[in-house]
Formats: sequence, C-alpha cells, structure tokens
Amino acid sequence: MERPDVLAYVLRRLRSGDVRARGSNVEMVCPSCGGERKFAVRVDSGVYGCFRCGLAGTLRTLLVGVRQEWIRLARRGVPHPGLPGPRVVRHLAVEAPFYGIGGYLEPSIPPSEPLRCLRDKARAYAQNRGVTAEQQVTYRLGVRPLVPRLFFPYWNASGETTFWMGRAISDDIKPKTIEPGETADKPLFGDHVWTPSVGSPVFLTEGVFDHLATPRSFALMGSAINDRQLRRLQDLQPSWVCVLLDPDAGIKPYRVCQAVWRVARLPAAYVQWIGTEKDPGSLGAGLMSEVVDELCKLPKPTRIQRLAVRP
Repeated sequence: MERPDVLAYVLRRLRSGDVRARGSNVEMVCPSCGGERKFAVRVDSGVYGCFRCGLAGTLRTLLVGVRQEWIRLARRGVPHPGLPGPRVVRHLAVEAPFYGIGGYLEPSIPPSEPLRCLRDKARAYAQNRGVTAEQQVTYRLGVRPLVPRLFFPYWNASGETTFWMGRAISDDIKPKTIEPGETADKPLFGDHVWTPSVGSPVFLTEGVFDHLATPRSFALMGSAINDRQLRRLQDLQPSWVCVLLDPDAGIKPYRVCQAVWRVARLPAAYVQWIGTEKDPGSLGAGLMSEVVDELCKLPKPTRIQRLAVRP
C-alpha cells in the first residue's frame, strides 16, 4: 500500500474512533495484512509500522500533502478545524471533526466504543463545571478522537468553525488549554451565540466557563483584550462595559478598562472581588446572575470606575 493511502486509512480510523490508544501509540487493524491490533502509529512523531507484515514509514512527511488538500477544500468553501499550536496529537487527530457531547455526532460516522467513552467523560467534566445540557447543545461542545479534551468551537455566520479552545478534562493533562496557535486572533467568545441589545451593558469575563456562568457576558479567553475584540465592542454599542476577571488578576482588569475607554471609547468599570478567591465560573450561574443584576442597577460610569463586589 502506498504511503498516501496509509495516511488516508489512518485518518478514516481516527474519525471513526475504531482505534486503541496505548501510551504514545495508536493501534488499529493493519491496512496491508489485516492483522488485528498489529499496526501502530506514534502520535508524537507520525512513525508507523506493522509487527506482522513489516509495513513501515512516517506520516510526518505527508503533512505537506494534507495542507495542500486543506487549501483545496477551503477554496471550495468546505470548513476545516485548523492546526493547534502545542503538539497534542498534532500530526493525526487534528484532522478529525468535532463530535458533539450534547446528544449529536457527525451523521455519517457511527460512534465507536472509544469515542462514546471519551464523549461520556467530557460530558461529565462539563456537568461538573456547571455547564448545562442546553449549553452543551447551544455551544456545540464536542470531542475529537484520542484527544482527552472538551472542545469549545467558535463559528462564523456561515457555520464554519473559525476558532476553538480545547480544555483538558483531567488535572494530569498538560497544558490545561490549547488553541489553534499563538497567532490566532481570538474573538469575543459568546458573540457567535448571542447579541446584546444596543445601549445595554456588556460584561467581559476571563474564561469560557466564566462566560457560561455569567449572563450578558463575553469571554476574552485570557486576561487581556485584543484589537479584534475592541472593534467588536464598538460595533455592539453597549452603554458601558464591566470587566469581571478572576480575583487573582491583579491590575489586568484595569488595563482592559483602559483599552476599552481609549480605543473603543466606551465607559468601563472593573470588579474587585471582596471575600472570595473563586472565579466567576466557580461561583456558579445562580450567584453570578445575582451579581450581574445588581451591577446593572448601578449608574453608568463616566470613564473608568472600580466596583467592589462581595458575592
């Protein structure tokens, strides 16, 4: 079998989930001799080999062909998830689509036992973090074969995934968060799901889980704000912007407010948390709803204001 066919075969197996992960290897039926679990691929290097018939090679050298195929698909308007930055099964599993944990999967691919197991673990992790079943569906939260992470896709008006964030579903998986590379221009997460009314306040949180727990909010996906996010705030025309970063954020909420005022020309306020070390996501949707309701009753700041909040 030619090596390009091996790559196509491996990708088909990854998408179906009909594989077994063991250490740094992914094991599957050999495409040449049919040996059950005799064919293995190292996910960190792309080296593959069969212990029965001796079929061997490296899939890394074929990644150029994969990129060319992605370019061809993009020109036809076919979406693809893109490449992640860290080396997390980067040579193989990143080509696989997202499989939703909210009760839906890719319609053309039946769920295999490994994929169902991964989906169940990701769903349990999401529920433990306070994500509701409705949010799992609305935000299209999903998994990818062999990658023990919960993925949060961000899509454009055409439904194409333009950004995503993958969160480790256990504490022993490093790094905790992956994204499509350090140069990716992060959007306001949540802007693809809801749009605030013109003239109403908007709340900015640090992480995705904080956003899911906080009404009327967007997530910066970090503790800083970029030009794309500032331009979008200008377009939305809120009455003012309230920054709700984590208690350990230090001076960063004030710097976000400075950028909002100087660039977007919007009055802004930042919350200084009193008596808690929990972030908004850990405080929970019930308590954060009460906090947001109380903040909305405050008069609009004139420029930049500090708000002391004891949840």
